[in-house]
Amino acid sequence: MTALRRDGFSLIELLMALVVMAIVGNAILAMVIAMQRITRQQSEVAALQGSLRTGLQLLQAELLELAPEDLTDLSDRQLGYRAMRGIGETCELGTTELKLRKATYAGLRPPTYGRDGLWLFLDGDSTRTTDDRWIVLDLGGVAASACPDGEEAWSLGISLAPEDLARGWVPGPIRTFEQMEIGQVQADGQEWLGIRSIGFGEESLVPVTGPVPWNGVRFRYLDQDDALTGNPLAVTSILITLRGVTERPVGIGNGGVIAPTDSLTLRIRLRN
Repeated sequence: MTALRRDGFSLIELLMALVVMAIVGNAILAMVIAMQRITRQQSEVAALQGSLRTGLQLLQAELLELAPEDLTDLSDRQLGYRAMRGIGETCELGTTELKLRKATYAGLRPPTYGRDGLWLFLDGDSTRTTDDRWIVLDLGGVAASACPDGEEAWSLGISLAPEDLARGWVPGPIRTFEQMEIGQVQADGQEWLGIRSIGFGEESLVPVTGPVPWNGVRFRYLDQDDALTGNPLAVTSILITLRGVTERPVGIGNGGVIAPTDSLTLRIRLRN
């Protein structure tokens, strides 16, 4: 009787196969880990760049309409300013009340008592520009009213000196503003770009975008010769550097981690 012959793998062949499989498996695993690391890094960097763009849009929206007279507090890390919230035309003007024609008003919201202030334009002689100026008025109240011609208006409580009343024009331009502050603030153990409404009574900056590094927000105030100045009335442009950092660190291999950073620079030219 002939014995059946069974072909198979020797122990050496099995060991070699296992070694090859281990090498290929390690290579695949390393590739997967690297791809995950790259994907996470790209995700964090994309979020960082999105945060910087959000900060840039906020700065542009808040600061583009500023004039030197709107700057109230200058520092490297924070800026106090009067942010324009609307513009319109008077239809009546007195020492204790002005009427703002509703049909001419364009703004984010109607004038708000307890939150907004007023800029009133004065011009004693329309043939000269040397006496043209805007003056700041407190908003003493807001009520529905009507212009002398019957059109809808807001009655705004003010306190205007008689000599300034003599230099006022009807119809004349008026701007509403909100006293604001923007800068760097710490919250939840990280640094952020924050903003607050002083006019609305907010006591501290509210984080709006970030995080940023310790030197994430920097303001530089330049005069007409591009020299640094600390005099608000001499400022013709503001150079703003906004730096960002990823919210979480990302791996770079061999157990190392980094927090990628990026930055944007914005120049705001003030109105004359």
